Amino acid sequence: MPGSTRCGTGLMAGTGAGLVWGLAFLVPVLLPGWSAVAVTAGRYLACGVLSLALLAYQGRTGWRLARQHWRAALGLAITGNVGYYLLLVIGIQKIGAPVTDTIIGCIPVVVAVVSNWRAPFLPWRRLVLPATLSLAGLALINAVEFTGSHQAAVGLGARLAGLAAAIAAVALWTWYALANARFLTTRPDLPAGSWSSVVGLATLAVTAVALLPLVLAGHASSPVTGRPGPAAFLAGVVLLGVVVSWAGPGCGIRLRPGCRPPPPGC
Repeated sequence: MPGSTRCGTGLMAGTGAGLVWGLAFLVPVLLPGWSAVAVTAGRYLACGVLSLALLAYQGRTGWRLARQHWRAALGLAITGNVGYYLLLVIGIQKIGAPVTDTIIGCIPVVVAVVSNWRAPFLPWRRLVLPATLSLAGLALINAVEFTGSHQAAVGLGARLAGLAAAIAAVALWTWYALANARFLTTRPDLPAGSWSSVVGLATLAVTAVALLPLVLAGHASSPVTGRPGPAAFLAGVVLLGVVVSWAGPGCGIRLRPGCRPPPPGC
């Protein structure tokens, strides 16, 4: 019974994480007219400021980790946070959330296959059938959505660009997941919360250097009539930066061994 209780708690936490992470797809849909650069910059400015505050609260321990591992944190920030989400939002804006979401849904399968290829753990015969069925189902869903009537108003070039962005997002997050796992495996004593704050601080730096100048140069929004105003945009990106970037992973950490992990974070 104790094991069942722990697993049940883990499954509830994983479900909560999945619901929270789903907002990463919903919020850009609710902010039409605001560019992918603006949404991504807003999210990670909010996330980065919170990370900075948490590191300040941790004191010398947090700052020491940041100085020691800033290169690794920077690489993870570029790939798993800023780069991944920028491509995801571009995909949502070009081909819609349903298609982008199903492509992003390939991440667990891709991570499992690539991970087993790099460090064999399971016989390939045990992976071939479930991976093939999963990818075939995702392909069928994407084919229906990609050619659906609601996509008729979108040009083929825009749809292909959105498809390429979503696939590139899968590739980036796969690299990020494996690189982060490898890094943490070699440093088992590294506190997960502190490391998240360090990566968040690196994300703040990347956002300030690479995206904020574009926003200030006028790449924040397109002239769409009736688009949500600055207040709605601010609420959306704070929701992404604080709730999605922190509450989602916080639920994921509560998963117990033996329970199925939640979908990948955003």
